[in-house]
Amino acid sequence: MSDDICGHTKNDGEKCTFSPSYDDGKCGHHTECDKPIEQETRREGRPSKLSYERQESIATDIEAGRSMTSAARKSGVTPQTVINWMDKGKAAKEDDKENEYTEFLERITRAKGEGEEYYFRTIVEMAKEEGDHRFLASLMKQRYPEAWDETDTGVEADTVKLEVSERVASSWPEQ
Repeated sequence: MSDDICGHTKNDGEKCTFSPSYDDGKCGHHTECDKPIEQETRREGRPSKLSYERQESIATDIEAGRSMTSAARKSGVTPQTVINWMDKGKAAKEDDKENEYTEFLERITRAKGEGEEYYFRTIVEMAKEEGDHRFLASLMKQRYPEAWDETDTGVEADTVKLEVSERVASSWPEQ
């Protein structure tokens, strides 16, 4: 019997190839032990693809206004993988744990805020230049529904009143 497999002879005469996870060296199907090996001493699964470089690549793309789907694909992972990493971060936070997934969740949260600010600055610039904010306001509603869902994008008026933060206003050229 190898240390990497259960090795128990199954009903069909074949040896079980599952990883041992109990003190008797058997898998969960063939053990006679009550308690599995402590998680710290178990063999690890495949390493996560979540590296610092990939985390920064995804976050930087989101800050620049790309969708999470686009940022994920550009970084070589599926959008579902990014969602799974974020879900792991949320679960770890609920258990008051800090790990690479909680760091990723926090980084993506900040990146979404920067991405929203990027689009908002663009809306303000377009509204000033063209006198029409509707297209980008509708984009904001689609991209950030939690913050922009109640925004009316069909305003028909000669003037548009926009309230902006001091930081955004200070970046405008003087007229």
